[in-house]
Amino acid sequence: MAFKEYLLNAMISDLTLCQHLYEKIPEGSMDKRPLEGMRSTKELLHYIAFIGSASVETYVNGGWAKPENIERMKAVRETTNNIDLANFVAILDEEKKKLTDVLSPLNDDDLLTMETQQPWGTKVTLIEALLNNSLKYLASYRLQLFMYAKMWGAEIVTSNAWRGVDAKPKVVAEAVK
Repeated sequence: MAFKEYLLNAMISDLTLCQHLYEKIPEGSMDKRPLEGMRSTKELLHYIAFIGSASVETYVNGGWAKPENIERMKAVRETTNNIDLANFVAILDEEKKKLTDVLSPLNDDDLLTMETQQPWGTKVTLIEALLNNSLKYLASYRLQLFMYAKMWGAEIVTSNAWRGVDAKPKVVAEAVK
């Protein structure tokens, strides 16, 4: 399997896990935030709904040095802030498709040799930007979503965050020990 496929599969996996975790969020938790100044659950979900494909597209198209990339990112973020979260699972299915479409024309050589620019001005290879930013964004926000759901009372365990599966019933778990 090529680097591109590993990267794409990892991003799609994180989005699939976010879909699973979304369905575990207790009712009435959308406006909750752990502390003042932190994103609410709703704001976190809005961010997850666009950051993967929007950041990948920005990096693929030269990064943050291009004003048109920054303007497109702002527009996508603004649009995403207005989505109906009842459609979150379907929205993430679209996000997976967007990721696939953006990465589809690239090959491993492109990932290793194309240059792009970070938001803070550093020039890096495309693979470095995608691994150290886009992929890590999705993994980090997935785990933040897990923590939010757990804080708000969802009965979930680490297997929900890492594999998208519920805990084994205690009877089975005890027998496995």
